[in-house]
Amino acid sequence: MGYRLFSHYDIHQRALDWVAYTSAAPGRHPGCSVWTVVEPLLRFDDQRAQIALGQFATLAARGEDDAPVPAAAMLDRARVEALLRAHLAAAR
Repeated sequence: MGYRLFSHYDIHQRALDWVAYTSAAPGRHPGCSVWTVVEPLLRFDDQRAQIALGQFATLAARGEDDAPVPAAAMLDRARVEALLRAHLAAAR
């Protein structure tokens, strides 16, 4: 990164920019689960967050790769996916 973050607002805005960017393609967040990104987004009332949530919901419907996942990660994924579905249903 070639820029400095000076305030909580700067960090918040850059995080939303990053999420909007990464939601377009799974290869943009290597090593980071979609569900790790989605859960905090559910708390943001921002158009970029809503766009990213829609993109991540599409990725979730398509399914992730067939890599083995630990049981704890599966439980967390199911929990966050249920939160995402409830959030999107309430937004309609």
